[in-house]
Amino acid sequence: MKGLWEMNPVGKKVTDIPVEGVLLRYGKAPKKGTFKTGKIKGKPTYLVFYTESCSSCKETLAAARALVEDKASRKTRVLLVDAEDGELLDSFDLSLLPSTLLLDRR
Repeated sequence: MKGLWEMNPVGKKVTDIPVEGVLLRYGKAPKKGTFKTGKIKGKPTYLVFYTESCSSCKETLAAARALVEDKASRKTRVLLVDAEDGELLDSFDLSLLPSTLLLDRR
């Protein structure tokens, strides 16, 4: 458990690794590509880990899409990352999915 907690505890800088994902932003088409987890701009930014086989992930993905479609949250960014990547398991605690991290500018 200590090893999982040390991966990305609350208040610590997020591990800056490249991940394949889909970036959602207000008024723009979803952008697929490789993103660095520590370099996503937006206030606030949510990093959402999911898998296609996760039944409860569907609700979280729908909520994330609804969030960026709301004009009141137009500065919000959401990066959707499929958690099947082995490197992610070494950097983030993905023992429970969906997993959502709220990032700030630091």
